[in-house]
Amino acid sequence: MKKNIREDELSGPVYRMKYSTFDEKGTCLGSQQSTYNARGDLIKWETWLSDGQPEKILLYTFDNNGVLREETLSLASGKPVYHNNYYENGALRESISYYESGTWKTLYDENGEVLQELENDKPVSLETTDPYNEQWDTTTTVAEDGSKTEKVYYSAYGDLMDITVRAYNPRQQLLEETVYKGTVALGQGTADSVKTFRYDEHGQLTEQISRRTWSDGTPAQTIFRYHHQYDERHNWIEKTEIMNNHVTGFQDKIQFIRRREIEYHP
Repeated sequence: MKKNIREDELSGPVYRMKYSTFDEKGTCLGSQQSTYNARGDLIKWETWLSDGQPEKILLYTFDNNGVLREETLSLASGKPVYHNNYYENGALRESISYYESGTWKTLYDENGEVLQELENDKPVSLETTDPYNEQWDTTTTVAEDGSKTEKVYYSAYGDLMDITVRAYNPRQQLLEETVYKGTVALGQGTADSVKTFRYDEHGQLTEQISRRTWSDGTPAQTIFRYHHQYDERHNWIEKTEIMNNHVTGFQDKIQFIRRREIEYHP
């Protein structure tokens, strides 16, 4: 969950932002609203269903230094879903989830390691083995202009499963993501899938092209395009999402229209 205006890709003294999604016919599919303090921290997040009925409310509490200390999600009826408490350094300290049968609580140390789990306040033995043995190892190369290349090696069951190579521009925007099925494929330059990304002058994503080859050798490509309208503070207030996909036959098909109503602090 994004916790401030920067993560929500907003600029300026934003007080409240209502975000609604519509289909190509203009039917509302649901809405959400974020409220921010003067520092830009998200303090309240609310959602509504497609019929306008309230659904959920998420509340955040920050200290004077802008560090998140509490997080509470409830249904609109007031029924709690979860409650998190955080250390002074921002690390998760305690997480409580609420179910029909009771609660599940997890306690952490300041390094993120699980200390104890409790079901209805009764200790539960911690699982110490990971049958998948998943591991992610990352190497990063940074150029003089600030652009970088990142290689992520993913292993499971003791074997290397794939290698993902990501290239970023100096603004740290993802330009290309390529997945290889092992070191041999990486050395040969034989990619399992490739995604490329383009952005406008405001830093918003305008195009994503996904290419891959199926096991029978058939190439597949999907193109997403995003058209934006902006307000006077360069925050987008409408985004039209268009898809092209030869498998489904979609040609410039509008999938969704997103609209944002933005209020600013005085």
